[in-house]
Amino acid sequence: ERTIYPPVAYGEVIQRVVEHNGLHRTNKDDSDAEMPPSSRMSVAVRRDHNVAFLRVEEPGADLQDLVRVRLRELCLHRVDCIYVDLPLSHPAVQSAGARLDELGFFFGGIIPELGDGDVLRLQYLNEVDIRPDDVRTSSDVGQELVNLIFRQKSTAER
Repeated sequence: ERTIYPPVAYGEVIQRVVEHNGLHRTNKDDSDAEMPPSSRMSVAVRRDHNVAFLRVEEPGADLQDLVRVRLRELCLHRVDCIYVDLPLSHPAVQSAGARLDELGFFFGGIIPELGDGDVLRLQYLNEVDIRPDDVRTSSDVGQELVNLIFRQKSTAER
């Protein structure tokens, strides 16, 4: 049993994943929660897969600016895929994570019980060409998620 604070833009898809996986979660709206001025985030690059992970430990008011700087550095180094992992159990995620789509990030998934709780993974593709036909799923829910992800990807690229 956990309380999560999903950004509004991802609320429906998070709820769908939670229900489909039988997770016991309570969504809370705490968009008025006091946000720390500074974020804490680590960066890990996996050269063998050419991906990077921006793991947000504490989201703060500067999260969008901090992610923008790291994103630029990683894109200049030609990292193909950049993930931002947001801790859904942190009330500030609701506000701090809400505007990362403006940088081109879109839904990537939910990782239940990663570390101290669930993680919302957003993704950014750096000049990577991928199409819906490239992805195969084994369930209708999986296909729903793929369709949603590609709609968000299309919106993020505009």
